Amino acid sequence: MRLSIFALLAPPTVAYYASRPNNLGASSYASEFHAVRPVPSVDSSMQATFDRMAPAGHPLSDPLAVFVGDLEASAAGTSLAQELASDASVTSSLEEQLRRAAALEASAEGPPVEDAVAAVSPPAPAAVEAAAPAPTCDKAAVVGELFQLWGSGKLDAAATERLTSSDVVVDAKDGHEWTHANGYVVYSGRDGFAAWLKFLTGIQFPDFAVHKMAENAAGAVDVAVSYTPTITSTGRSASSPVNDTHVWEVNATSCVVTKFSVHWGDAAALDALWEPASPPPAPVETTAAPTTAPSCDKAAVVGELFQLWGAGKLDAAATERLTATDVVVDAKDGKDWMYTDGYAVYVGHAGFAAWLKFLTGIQFPDFAVHKMAENANGTVDVAVSFTPTVIATGKSAAKTMEDSHEWEVDAASCKVTKVLFHWGDAAALDALFEAPPPAPEPSPLPSPSPAAAAEEPGSGDSATVESPEPAALEPVPVPAPVGGARPVTTVVDILADLEAAATAAPEPSPSPEPAAAAEPSPAPSPAEATTAAPAAEPSPEPAAPGGARPVAPVAPVAEPEPSPSPSPAAVVEAAVQLVQLEPVPVPAPSGARPTAAVVDILADLDSQPVGSALLPA
Repeated sequence: MRLSIFALLAPPTVAYYASRPNNLGASSYASEFHAVRPVPSVDSSMQATFDRMAPAGHPLSDPLAVFVGDLEASAAGTSLAQELASDASVTSSLEEQLRRAAALEASAEGPPVEDAVAAVSPPAPAAVEAAAPAPTCDKAAVVGELFQLWGSGKLDAAATERLTSSDVVVDAKDGHEWTHANGYVVYSGRDGFAAWLKFLTGIQFPDFAVHKMAENAAGAVDVAVSYTPTITSTGRSASSPVNDTHVWEVNATSCVVTKFSVHWGDAAALDALWEPASPPPAPVETTAAPTTAPSCDKAAVVGELFQLWGAGKLDAAATERLTATDVVVDAKDGKDWMYTDGYAVYVGHAGFAAWLKFLTGIQFPDFAVHKMAENANGTVDVAVSFTPTVIATGKSAAKTMEDSHEWEVDAASCKVTKVLFHWGDAAALDALFEAPPPAPEPSPLPSPSPAAAAEEPGSGDSATVESPEPAALEPVPVPAPVGGARPVTTVVDILADLEAAATAAPEPSPSPEPAAAAEPSPAPSPAEATTAAPAAEPSPEPAAPGGARPVAPVAPVAEPEPSPSPSPAAVVEAAVQLVQLEPVPVPAPSGARPTAAVVDILADLDSQPVGSALLPA
């Protein structure tokens, strides 16, 4: 094997090319050398030196010629040729080495040329490189490369593994309590580093800038940045740029990041950007020809309710169409109602119907609406007046009532959700429901005195059977018989008069015309009658013929001047007048049925011959 002797003295880089076998050609050497250091052509004196060192036909002439060709095509040849040509010691040493190599090669006993060359060769390039000091780690460059890859979107898993340790820590919490964002936490390992990078994809950094990146005295890399973030999920942006600082710890031996801590300039403002925004309004369904959804005329909804109520047509279907299912009617207005429970709070369609039913108990003869308009808050204000009359009590207000209402209408469904009544005079309205006092009960009739009871016929007869005591009644005055006889105070007296008239049996005389009949004079009081005709002791009378009831004895009339007996017509006339009076109950005689009315008297008369003759046909 032939070895270029020039490799013994050349620098390591040049010695590599000089030691290449010559069967690759000059072009291969030139191309490899040019890739390292392109240089101009070699000096002609260098070529002469090589010619003298290895004349033509020498075993080493071919590799030297090749290397010289390489030097002619490289820049290193210029300085190297000048150095070799000017240094005589190098030239003589080279000639000596060549002679020794030739002698060794010619001797069959000597070692191979390779061993001889190795004995005088300098240390191998690998050994020289191992002895050189290890390069230092540029920590700021490592952090800068991370920022550059992140900004260009190329900080993938391979780059993360190359630039960070397997247990790398990212402290993004910075000791703060984050209310709306859950990404500012502590991450560990490369998976945690990747999760932090994914969280950052939800933030836009349109003006991100690095203002400082330098290694401090403690060996950590300080970084200062600014940006105006916009949160993609909420659409919120910071009102001014945010200024933060970082501390990056880099291992000097492995030259990889081991920890990254963030110090936020305004953590509260940054956290507020993550607060969820209000949900967008529901999309409005449109047809093929888009149209604008009609707005709700809230005052018109309330007006339709009033119109249907006034016409008596606010039924269940209309209520369901114009009010919400949970509609609230507040008719209480915070007042304490004493006489009615109708002014209360009603809920739902059933409650709304109950309120309308309560209103049917009130009359509104002059009901009038003075205002119905939507206010700035979206509520419909209503002002009304009326003079109510409560049907149950019949009471009416002394003056016109003036009230106001607040109607809340949902803009989306265009239905009433709440109505609140404000009563102008709740106390006066409540008083109309107070029930009137009950009517006084009638006082009981007085019982007859003991003296009046003693004067009753038959009261002193021990043989008479006592009948049940009748109810005490006031005596009913009746007109006196025609002709000026004694006053008649009871029906018994009338029967006595009829009995006396029947006994006398005078010729019937024509009855006077009704118009000419004398006006009956008012009957005197019982006291006066007693004074005018003192009562005599009654004597028992025999039973009336024909099985009629016994007739009570008649007290005799005082005479000096007997009065003529009344005519039968007068007696009948008096009886007819008695028929028009209220029935007067009288005590029943012993052993006979009680006579309850004048009609019974006339029936008895009709059953007797005398009575039949007296009664008109």
